[in-house]
Amino acid sequence: MSDNFNLMTGAKRLYLLGTIQTTAPLHIGWRAEVGVLPHETDQPVLLGWDGKPYIPGTSLSGVMRTVATQLVAVLKDWGLKDVLSLFGTARPKREEGEQSTALQLPSHPSKLRVRHARLKGDWQGWTEVRDGVGIDRKRGAARKGIKFDYEILPKGLEFDLWIELRDGNERDEALLAMVLTALETLPFSVGAKGGSGLGALNWRIKKAVRVDLTNKDDLLGFLMNRDDFVRQKEGQGWESWRTEVLKDFSFSVEENTPITRIPQAFVFTYELTVQGEPVLIRGRAEPAMAFEALKKRKGIETHRGKEALDAVWIGTGNEVEMTDWQPILPGSSLRGAFRSHCERILRTLSWHYTRKDLGEKADISEVYEEYCRRRAAKVDLWEGNGELRRKVEEVWEKQMKQKGLEEEQKWFEAGKEMAQIVWDGSDLAERLFGSTLWRSLVVVSEAYLKDNGFSEMLFDHLAVERFSGGALEHKKFDTLPVTEATFEGKVAVFGDEKWALGLIALLFKDLADGLVRIGSAKTRGFGKVTAKVTKVEAFLLPNSQLAKSLGMKAEKGKVWQYRSWQLQGKFPESLQSLPNDLKDLKDLLSDCVSELNEKVKNFRRNHLEGAESDELAHQGEVGQ
Repeated sequence: MSDNFNLMTGAKRLYLLGTIQTTAPLHIGWRAEVGVLPHETDQPVLLGWDGKPYIPGTSLSGVMRTVATQLVAVLKDWGLKDVLSLFGTARPKREEGEQSTALQLPSHPSKLRVRHARLKGDWQGWTEVRDGVGIDRKRGAARKGIKFDYEILPKGLEFDLWIELRDGNERDEALLAMVLTALETLPFSVGAKGGSGLGALNWRIKKAVRVDLTNKDDLLGFLMNRDDFVRQKEGQGWESWRTEVLKDFSFSVEENTPITRIPQAFVFTYELTVQGEPVLIRGRAEPAMAFEALKKRKGIETHRGKEALDAVWIGTGNEVEMTDWQPILPGSSLRGAFRSHCERILRTLSWHYTRKDLGEKADISEVYEEYCRRRAAKVDLWEGNGELRRKVEEVWEKQMKQKGLEEEQKWFEAGKEMAQIVWDGSDLAERLFGSTLWRSLVVVSEAYLKDNGFSEMLFDHLAVERFSGGALEHKKFDTLPVTEATFEGKVAVFGDEKWALGLIALLFKDLADGLVRIGSAKTRGFGKVTAKVTKVEAFLLPNSQLAKSLGMKAEKGKVWQYRSWQLQGKFPESLQSLPNDLKDLKDLLSDCVSELNEKVKNFRRNHLEGAESDELAHQGEVGQ
C-alpha cells in the first residue's frame, strides 16, 4: 500500500537540466496591437514581462507530446496509453448512461512539467523583421493580397531548460528518453515556419537528478531552496541516464504500419555557390545605413548624389551599423524555389507518361485532359479542395460520436484516419511539401555563408518607356546583389517514402546543373546558383522500409539507427559515378528514383473511375 500511495504523492521526482540553443532564427508570436511596438509588424515575437524573449513551456511540451504520439503510433509494443500516462488525460466527457473508457485509465494531470525556457545572459533587444509573400504557381510571381511580415529572434541565443517528471514509472522514463533523443537528433522545430528552417533548436541535456521527498535530507534541501538544491545535487550524466532507462527495451516499427508520419529523416548537407552572376534576396536593411556600410566594407568614397540603396541582400550581423553583416539565404526563399522546381519535375514526368500511355497519335486535347486528371503536382495551390475537406470533417464527426472512448483516444483514432484520407487525396507535391491540410515532410534550413568570404556589386537599373524606347522619368533604381559566395544549408526529408528521396535527388541533380534560380529578377539574369551535396545522414527506426533497404539491424536500447556518407561533391553529378564505398547509398537512391517514376506513372491512373463515381454519388446526395 505504501508503494501505491507514493506513486500518487509526487514524492519521487526526476529533473532533467540543460540548455536550449537556437541554431536558426526563431518565431513564437503573440497578438500585440498595432502601434504599441517600437516597430510595427504583422507578427511580433513573444517577450516576457522583463522585455526578454523566452520559449513557453507549452511550446516545448507541445512538440514533445507530438513526437511521443508519432513514436507510439508506429513502434511495436507502444501505444496511446503510454502517451496518456506521461502527458496526462483530460477529464472524461460522458453522456448520461455512457460506460467508462476502453483504456481503463483514470483521469490525471500530466506527470511532466516543462518550465518556460528563460534567456541566459544579457539581451541586446536585437530582432529582425522579414517579409513573406505568397507565390502564384501559374505565373511564378507574387500572389496579390498575400503579403505579410514577421519578427524573428536571431540564432545563437541560449535558454535554460528545466524538465520535471513526477512519479514516473519505467515506461514513462523510457518514453521521455526517446522523445528527448528525437528532439536532440532529428530536425524538429518549435514555433512558426518550421518547414522553412525557423525554430531549429539544439537540445543539450547535461544531467538527470533524482529527488526523493520521503528522504528527510532531500526534503529539507528542497524546502530551503528548491532550484539551487536541484542544480547542485549530484546527478547522472545524460548519456548514462538514457542508456540505463532504455537498456531493457527493443524498438522496431510495427509491420504494415502507415508510413505517412514515421519520425525518421534523411538529411542532405549541401554547398550552394554564387559565382559571377548576381543573386539578390532582399532584406529589410535601412537604406542609408546599408549604403554607409557598403562604403566602409569597400573602403571607398563616392560622390553619388543619392545616399541610400533601393534593394540590398538579406543578411545578419551584430553591429547596428551593418559593418559586420554577412549575407544569408533564408529557408523560406530556398524552400519556395525548391518546391516550385520539384513541382515542375513532377508535372514534366506526368506529361511524359500520359503522352506515352495514350500514344503519339492521340489528340493533344485528349492528352491534356488526361494529364490534368493524372498530374502529380497542382498548378494553382490556392484552389480549394472541398471534397477532401468534406471527407476529413466527416471522419472527425464520426470519431467524436464514438461512445466508450476517452477524448484523447477519439482524437488519436480520428487523427490517424484523417491523415490517411488527406494523404490519399493529396498530390505528390502536397504530400512532400505540405498543404493547408498536411504538414510538410521537408525541412529546408537557412543557408549560411561558408568561410566568411563574399563579393557584392552595386547595379544601376533604369525603367524603359516601351513606345519611345527612352528612359521613364523618375524610374531609376539600384540593387546590391551578392556576386561571389558559397553557402551551406541542409534539406531534411521525414518519413519512410523512397519516391520522396528520389525527387530530392533529382532536385539536387538540377541544382548541380544550374537549372534552379533563386531570389528576385530571375528573368533579368539574376539568381543563378549551383549546388553540390557534401554529406548525407540517415536517422532511421529499425524495421522501417528505408532501414531494411540499407541492411540496418535493430540494437537493444537504441531507438534510431545512424548512417552517414561523406560525398564531398561527388553527388549529384551522376549516381553511377559514385565510388564503391558509397555503393549502398548509390543503390538506394537509384531505387528511389525508379520508384518515383513508377509513382508518377501510375498516379491516379487506376482510381479515376472510382473517384468520379464518389463525386457523382456526393452530388446526388447534395441534390436530395
